[in-house]
Amino acid sequence: MTPMGGRWLSPRESRLRTRRVLVTIAIALFVFIAASVLDHWAYFFFKSGDTARAEGRDWYRLLRVMGYLPTWLIVALSAWLLSRREAIAARVSMVLSILAGATLSGAAAELLKLVIARERPGPDGRYVFRGLFAGFSDGGNLGLPSSHAAVAFGGAIALALARPVLGPLAILLAVGCAWTRLLSGDHFLSDVTGAAMLAYAVTLPACRVLGLIPPKMPRFA
Repeated sequence: MTPMGGRWLSPRESRLRTRRVLVTIAIALFVFIAASVLDHWAYFFFKSGDTARAEGRDWYRLLRVMGYLPTWLIVALSAWLLSRREAIAARVSMVLSILAGATLSGAAAELLKLVIARERPGPDGRYVFRGLFAGFSDGGNLGLPSSHAAVAFGGAIALALARPVLGPLAILLAVGCAWTRLLSGDHFLSDVTGAAMLAYAVTLPACRVLGLIPPKMPRFA
């Protein structure tokens, strides 16, 4: 038996968990590589010919604001007010999870930008790497991963876990936020794809720690 996460796993459970982790990593790498292969094409396909006009549209602003952290503060407050019949502990866990999902995902994206140091797309839609950790000396104009998309997906994932009925709508709005980053030409497809993956990797553990995701029952074998 192997202790992990505060509970004991049988050798079989340990092998299955390791296999799931490896499969998840393999799928994530495949999706990210596929997005990277499509980056150049997607940049010119999605980029609006009149960015200023697109950014002035109400629908664009609606989707774009999903990557704005105070938006998720309002969502968390609304969730608190709409769950008055629930236990205080459950309400606190839900609110903190939504805020943590959006905040930690955005912060992780900002930090990872400084490490990867890949610039936003230029007029020709090509990559420009400054070198690993170069962002710590100059953090301007970096794009991988998109922090706005990370905030949107982090909040959406936490909200989907807290209120599954709202999950499809929340994720759709997060996808819409990512789309606006492509329309403006500020990010590559891999920037927003990586942001979604990062948000998932950050938000799930945060929600588990905060009690939104119930811990699994211990097993002994």
